[in-house]
Amino acid sequence: MPVIDKAKIDSIYRLARKPVGTILETREVLGIECARYLTQDGREVWRVLEPAEPIELVGIELTRAEGPIDLCITKHIKPETRGASPLFPEEGPWRCSALIAANAVMTHWGSTAPKEGQGYDKCDVVLNWADETSWTCRFDLQYGGMDGRHTFIDSMRWRFMFYSGLKRPFHMTEDQYHEYVNADGKYSKDLVLGARHILGKCEL
Repeated sequence: MPVIDKAKIDSIYRLARKPVGTILETREVLGIECARYLTQDGREVWRVLEPAEPIELVGIELTRAEGPIDLCITKHIKPETRGASPLFPEEGPWRCSALIAANAVMTHWGSTAPKEGQGYDKCDVVLNWADETSWTCRFDLQYGGMDGRHTFIDSMRWRFMFYSGLKRPFHMTEDQYHEYVNADGKYSKDLVLGARHILGKCEL
């Protein structure tokens, strides 16, 4: 059975259970269900599959620790049901996830954050799921709501891919990456196994 190159998992975004395209095979990698997928333009790629019944992300706590004093606050964000989309009114009310709402907060705060090359404002982040799983991290807020090249949503998803052992940065060799993210490596076992649980079982 061929090995999946962990630098080439196609995306930080997970693959829907019924995608546009064709799932050729599924395989469990590090306890996470992955799929070999034929895209509409004929490419074969590996993606992490969406959990069949994801554990709900019930809340996100954002604390801006640096920046304008009136914006150095804590926001508690929960998923909410909103009215019908003006683009798809026939679909009725839609659920706005906590991750989407938190991304909007970071975009707003980002209008007063340092521009690229001029530093960043530290923000503390706590994500909480319905099974009492929790993840704490820092988001280095720059202008436009970015942390480097990543939006808030992309930054969170990239972290879980990296710490789980499924997204090797191109500047690392396989041995270097393994040294960091195997369960007894440089990162703590709880950190690595927690990322795998979130990526494989939880709403993102």
